[in-house]
Amino acid sequence: MSTSHLLVHVLATLATVLIVGQLLGRLCRRFGQPEVIGQVLAGIALGPSLLGGIFPEALAWLIPGEAADPTRRVATGLQVLAQLGVTLFLFLVGLEFDPRALRGQVRTAAGLAVGSLGVPLVAGVLLAGAIAPWVAPAGVDPVHFKLFLGVALSMTAFPILARILTDLGVSRSDSGRLALATAAVADLLVWCLLALVMGLVQAQSGAGLRVCLSAAVFVSAVWGLGRPLVRWAIPRLDRLPPEASAVWLLAPVLLCALVSEQIGVHAMFGGFLAGVMIPREAPSAKRLEAWLHPVVVVLLLPAFFALTGLQTRMGLVSGWSQWTICLAIVLVAMLSKLVGTWASGRLLGLPHRECLGLGVLMNARGLMELIVLNAGREMGLVSDSLYAMMVLMALVTTVVTVPLLKWVNWPGNGGLAEAPASSASRVEPAGVAS
Repeated sequence: MSTSHLLVHVLATLATVLIVGQLLGRLCRRFGQPEVIGQVLAGIALGPSLLGGIFPEALAWLIPGEAADPTRRVATGLQVLAQLGVTLFLFLVGLEFDPRALRGQVRTAAGLAVGSLGVPLVAGVLLAGAIAPWVAPAGVDPVHFKLFLGVALSMTAFPILARILTDLGVSRSDSGRLALATAAVADLLVWCLLALVMGLVQAQSGAGLRVCLSAAVFVSAVWGLGRPLVRWAIPRLDRLPPEASAVWLLAPVLLCALVSEQIGVHAMFGGFLAGVMIPREAPSAKRLEAWLHPVVVVLLLPAFFALTGLQTRMGLVSGWSQWTICLAIVLVAMLSKLVGTWASGRLLGLPHRECLGLGVLMNARGLMELIVLNAGREMGLVSDSLYAMMVLMALVTTVVTVPLLKWVNWPGNGGLAEAPASSASRVEPAGVAS
């Protein structure tokens, strides 16, 4: 396949996913759901699960099969764009991580985060052991499979949680701040665990310790040396022309992603770490965020959704045994998050209804879960059937968050109905729905 034909297929696929995702996203918003649900559904609809079944010629025109594209150049091109989009998206997520949100709530947020992470982690490991004979990839290390599934079930999407709280008008309430702080700490811990698991899986010949130590040294260097250097440079960058300051901020992000990929974890971890390192209130950082966000969310992430749809084959989930396993994954994912958060909250002395609401919020997984799943797929830890089940789990747990939150009437003393709309404030990059 020539470069010209490659470009034609990639551009056609991106344009189609972008348009269908926008239409479905707007439809989801009308039903009180985040737009990312529609974008994910667009990717699945344009993959083998729907388009490939009713109009295979159209799917072959967008993304040719092995006969027309034996080296899979189109899929590889989409994958490169998707990985770049995910890396830059996690940079934006890291940029939105504000340690000041933890002031006065460190103990409570940390306790809730450990509960909301620990119980799903254990439950996921146990569930993985039970379902491995049916859904585990051939030849996968059982320990790696169990650890990964445990981490995958522990995920919470901080950006979508922030978006939900903003849409409900409670992001600046005490309960809203506590939920944001808890999700931020929990996600930070999950990313660290995922980096550890990926280091263990990708290492060869017992070199897992080397990868983990390299990652620890990298994080320490970025935080101990890079962060003070960035804070020293920011006032000077703020005085540069906008284009120049953007270059000097974006280059370290890409270098962090490069180092992260080279040491064996994933480029996205470097992007997230770079975002945390840069002061979010700096004018140059705000300019870069304003420029980068539309490119990442509108253009690059559709490649990720297209790749997700291409890899999701819902037809593989068939028969009572497969659907029983899928239902078990959804129930374990939801109940373990709810129980873990509720129990830790009660131990910390929080009211019952407050704990229930926090448990419901921690169940929102969205795009972040898909990022984790794609990382696991690249490492050979997720089979095609399990991938489809986990995508369904991510969609279901995200869709039910808002209805359940209103049903439990969170927070207490009047519930969401009395939260003033004026209290809403943008917490995440505008339009981020993950």
